[in-house]
Amino acid sequence: MSDVEKIKERLGIVDVVRSYIPVEKAGASYKAKCPFHNEKTASFNISPERNVYYCFGCGARGDIFTFVEEFEGLDFAGALTFLADKAGVQLSGVSKKDTSLQESLYRVMEEALLYYEKEYTSSPEASLYLQERGVGEATIASFRIGFAPDGWRHLYDFLSKKGFSDSLLEKAGLIKASEKKENETSRFYDRFRNRIMFPIMDSAGRVIAFSGRTLEKRDDVAKYINSPETELFNKSDVLYGYDKAKTHIRNANACILVEGQVDLLMAHQAGFPYTVASSGTSFTGSHLARIKRMTDTLIIAFDRDRAGLLSTKKTALMALGVGMNVKVALLPEGKDPALMIQEDKEGWIHLVKTAPHVIEVFLREITKKYTDKREYWQHIKKHILPLISVVPDAIDRSFFVDETQKVSGIPKYSIEDELKKVVLPKEGIVDEEEKGPIKITGDKNDRTRVEAIVRMLNALYLWQKEKKDPDIDVLYLEKEIKALYKDMYSMEVEVSDIAPLLFEFEKIYTEEKERNVKHDIEELLLLFEEIMVRKELQELTEKVADAERNGEKELLQDYMHTHQEYSQRLQEIINAIKSRT
Repeated sequence: MSDVEKIKERLGIVDVVRSYIPVEKAGASYKAKCPFHNEKTASFNISPERNVYYCFGCGARGDIFTFVEEFEGLDFAGALTFLADKAGVQLSGVSKKDTSLQESLYRVMEEALLYYEKEYTSSPEASLYLQERGVGEATIASFRIGFAPDGWRHLYDFLSKKGFSDSLLEKAGLIKASEKKENETSRFYDRFRNRIMFPIMDSAGRVIAFSGRTLEKRDDVAKYINSPETELFNKSDVLYGYDKAKTHIRNANACILVEGQVDLLMAHQAGFPYTVASSGTSFTGSHLARIKRMTDTLIIAFDRDRAGLLSTKKTALMALGVGMNVKVALLPEGKDPALMIQEDKEGWIHLVKTAPHVIEVFLREITKKYTDKREYWQHIKKHILPLISVVPDAIDRSFFVDETQKVSGIPKYSIEDELKKVVLPKEGIVDEEEKGPIKITGDKNDRTRVEAIVRMLNALYLWQKEKKDPDIDVLYLEKEIKALYKDMYSMEVEVSDIAPLLFEFEKIYTEEKERNVKHDIEELLLLFEEIMVRKELQELTEKVADAERNGEKELLQDYMHTHQEYSQRLQEIINAIKSRT
């Protein structure tokens, strides 16, 4: 019996999925809210008999391995290792996959980490730095912190002697090639030198990159440098400490987000293991998607300086936009989380436990800072209204409009009028002080979701059309689908492409008597229309921005009116989807 078969024999699909998300019985199967796209209705179906899952909302499907790969962001080898440990299966031998470049990179990265860990034990400077920052020995060991000695080729020589090629070391981001002169071959040197090394792990705990903190006190030396992007490491996908924090995030139903590695170490050490760090990179939609799979509550604990507040706003815009409850642990001036915990642990605990909503925080800060009424109102418009505008829940939006009116004294009708004018560019929200757009994205793009929904609708249409006694009005369905497609997608599909779905439908709707074909089709049509309306709104947003820039007042008015109509329709769709829960 293969390792895969052994694992599948010991781990059922329901148990694996249940360890991540709540599931409930539905006839012979189970259902849940899909963890791979945002939804209010449970369209994620789990079949214990066939040991597979299928989502009627986004088309995600597979077994325990594909689920873990997708949820944890792992490759097959990572999922195999992860599930083998969970099942208590000792993996046998080296598979063909182990000979791939990816597996070679994992091996060399682990060897590099072992080298750095050993070097740390003989570096009093590195030990002193972490000791002064309050990081304990148990934390250092748990997070496998190391040290890169001050030399040009220490790591290179060590790994070369172990048989690793220059090409592999370069692909791993551990070494760099020096500039070669004419008739000379390149010489390589270590990327990290005289730095405390923080290993960055994937979700399965395998080292994929490093972040190095210099011990030199020179302005011309970067304080932190990170590994370049490699076959293993995509900085927009990886959060520092996520491998250790993910289970705690789920248990606490909250995630604390800090900026630096030492901030994270101190937070974990202080009893907040549900903390992750952006680790010097911009917070992305992919980062957010990882967190949102575990919890809907995000507590941001960035520095209170201008850069920290700007990052807080950008992150909050993304998180609010996908329906998360966003709070802020607002630190005292001049303190980062690590220093706060070291000097006043009880104060830190109080900050986290009583963290208010981000909109309340910005309202309070702006109110304290500006005394001139006109200037004050303008800052409310600039910084508070964009935050309110992305809140998807109409009741929540009304609450924050009321709160803004109470605190600021701005008439409610003025707030509501200005909210309609908040423009969200295609890529997100752009603040005048920011260099670029804030991307508000999830873990699956709309194109992928549309294609999955189109495939589902086509399959349901074909299945019902071929039935002698269809459960729905097939002509009505055909008319609705064509109206939504708007010539972008064809009703003509390859039967072979959707044949597996036809089998699934026949089995599911036969076994699960409570499932209603008409209900599911109506929901798919709503989900499809929601995506298409959002697409129209994005295009209108661009037109509004262009008309505003070009001073085309009449055109601007027309676009704004159409934008409002589409916004109202979007809210109707969202409410309709919610009412079906």
